[in-house]
Amino acid sequence: MMPSIHAIQNGAKVRGVYFGAPFTGTVTSHRPHTMNRKIELFWITLDAPIDVLGLVRNDIHTAASDDRAALIHYHGGMDDSSLEAV
Repeated sequence: MMPSIHAIQNGAKVRGVYFGAPFTGTVTSHRPHTMNRKIELFWITLDAPIDVLGLVRNDIHTAASDDRAALIHYHGGMDDSSLEAV
């Protein structure tokens, strides 16, 4: 069983997929979603820039949850993102 997404703390090394682009990086900040505590919001500084829809990103803000259904609902029925501790 994977550790809870809520166990990821500031400074943690993470990897995942953001809008279809794989990444690795470091969590610079995180907090629970204001209205849905199943979802955690993360700000991540990337180890290397990624191309997202034609824009080069050096850092990202993303949501993650242990409850996949909550995350898909949060993203309006679409979810191609993932996040896990390295």
